[in-house]
Amino acid sequence: MLDSFRPKRLSGLAQALHIDPFEVVRLSVAAGVSLDDHAFSAEDLTALEAFAGVQTWFARGPSITDESAARGYVRSGIKALLDGGFVGSSTTRLDNLWRGVPAELRPQLEQAIGALLQGGDLASVASPKGTQVSVTESSSKAMSAFANDGTLPASLNGVL
Repeated sequence: MLDSFRPKRLSGLAQALHIDPFEVVRLSVAAGVSLDDHAFSAEDLTALEAFAGVQTWFARGPSITDESAARGYVRSGIKALLDGGFVGSSTTRLDNLWRGVPAELRPQLEQAIGALLQGGDLASVASPKGTQVSVTESSSKAMSAFANDGTLPASLNGVL
């Protein structure tokens, strides 16, 4: 119980945010969080989480069930993007799409997200907050159909 009141070290903060320790350092510098004592308070955790837009959508599993677990997570991620309004210029962190996904499914999920990016269904942009992603406006209807009823977009043929 008392541990929750103690400042977190770099590895503890990375674990709490579900991101790589290097990413914690990078975000700390970008957000102006002090690294002087190598300890992070609860306020630092909150500040970094808010600055970076770190979200864990899959802590309790996918919101959409599918006969393919990987496809269920991809559909759930697309639904989270659409429900969050991350279409066009409104973006979120790319790694939000797989944070909390079981390790054995992450390679399939990352491959599918890559195919959606290459196919123009999703767009990404580099940012001080990390790589950002959104559904392209031209693909929002197709992505909605995929998320809601499983209609596979052409960019995912042979991937899922």
